[in-house]
Amino acid sequence: ELWITGTAIPEGTVKLSKIYGVANFAYNGELQQGELKIMTTPTPDETTEYIIPSEEAMDITGKTTLTTTTDSKQPGWNVMVADPAYKIKIDLAAKEMQKYTNHRKCCIS
Repeated sequence: ELWITGTAIPEGTVKLSKIYGVANFAYNGELQQGELKIMTTPTPDETTEYIIPSEEAMDITGKTTLTTTTDSKQPGWNVMVADPAYKIKIDLAAKEMQKYTNHRKCCIS
């Protein structure tokens, strides 16, 4: 199980949907301007791992490579453009996050 969290998430923290494959997750919904990251627990604690971009100052556009950290202060992805219909797929096996445009289908839930 994974959760998406940060100032870009209107609800604050949302559980990601498990989709096809062993390690694939998706978020389909609104993002506002801000930052987001993925975490392995519903609320931060000493066991939480954060899934973040492998390079700093990454915008959530296209495909990015993932890395993990236990440091909650490490930056996540920047969301520069608010949109009510973001589609994001997280592939843990490939260590990639892919943002899809509104008219391109990414995820079957």
